[in-house]
Amino acid sequence: MKKLLNLLLTMDALVGISCEQQGGEEGNTPTTFTVDVANITINSATINVVPPSNETYLFDVVARLEYEEYATPADFAISRIEMLKGRADAQNRPLTELLVSGAQSREYDWLSADTRYYAYAFGVTAEGELSTDVVMVQFRTEPYSDEPSNNTFDIKLSDITAYGAKIKVTPSNGDFYYFYAIEKAEYEKYESDEAFAKSVAQEIKLMSVDVTSNLSTDYDSHTFNALLKPGTDYYAYALGISGNGVPTTGVTKVAFKTLTPTSDEIVLDYFVEAFAMKMNGFYKEGVATWSIAFYAEDEDNTLYLDIQTPLAATDFVGEYSFDSSYAPNTAVAGAMEEKYWSGSCWYVYDNLGNLVKSKLFSSGSVKITKSDNIYTISINALDQNNEKLKGSYTGPIEDISL
Repeated sequence: MKKLLNLLLTMDALVGISCEQQGGEEGNTPTTFTVDVANITINSATINVVPPSNETYLFDVVARLEYEEYATPADFAISRIEMLKGRADAQNRPLTELLVSGAQSREYDWLSADTRYYAYAFGVTAEGELSTDVVMVQFRTEPYSDEPSNNTFDIKLSDITAYGAKIKVTPSNGDFYYFYAIEKAEYEKYESDEAFAKSVAQEIKLMSVDVTSNLSTDYDSHTFNALLKPGTDYYAYALGISGNGVPTTGVTKVAFKTLTPTSDEIVLDYFVEAFAMKMNGFYKEGVATWSIAFYAEDEDNTLYLDIQTPLAATDFVGEYSFDSSYAPNTAVAGAMEEKYWSGSCWYVYDNLGNLVKSKLFSSGSVKITKSDNIYTISINALDQNNEKLKGSYTGPIEDISL
């Protein structure tokens, strides 16, 4: 019943708008807002608004399902005004700075495919009062197409190491596509390229409700830092996949082989950003813990160092040995507690969220220096299985302590 009432209210509003717009055309002076929706695509639309006068007003877009939560257009407008007033107060700005006047045009490029929306406009006074009728114009974005695509892919590889490589893909058009790498032996288990493409599409559907969040449309690249196996044959591949998760092209693939390591050390030297947080008494009363996180490009690949310092310390520069004493001037050795890591550790997840590698820093040392806000980190350690871990990082470390 509520949806039926909302539908009738909306129809009444739209009929009223139509009549008023026609009257405005005859007198060459519009008596209400003219709202036009143009250039509708899969995920975008342009909203053009002409007001009836020079008064201030608000216009925007709302999903139909959200709009239908309100009993009347006026109730919806008042809720939007209250939200805007809260924003103005939070920013310590007058409400009028968040309103507009005169003819306006705005592109919305964040919309969802095959979804109903309303473009709306209504007058708002400087005091935050609704001053006109509420104009609502309904539209629907275009659906994704599952039609075959003529997209082709130029795949290039660089920076091949024992555990990583960089894949760069240039498509021939702007259709959606996916790219990644797979061991050659695993690929050859599929009966055909088509069977592989269907399997990839199904995996992508499982990654996210929005399939397109895992797809590309233009030149793109991905850097593997630690996910690959040494001395192993791989395929870098790309294929078209629609926004609905349906293969739209064949599979393009390029073979490559990772290098064979020249030593038994695991080298962690590819991190691109780092953050530190100071926590007093985290492991031990009277001692500060600086938890430093290092992140790699493209991969869910993270290294944590927990450094213990005196409470009064304002930085974590120094040389520390890994142990489990939690004493000042030590690095906390890694540990596994009820399936969770603590202390200093390193882990890597694949694109499906599966844990691929993990190491706990059990012994050894880490040296931290600083010059002009640039830190240099050097790690020489052994993991829980006495495997050698060598890490390095040079760059800023942002302090995010609360």
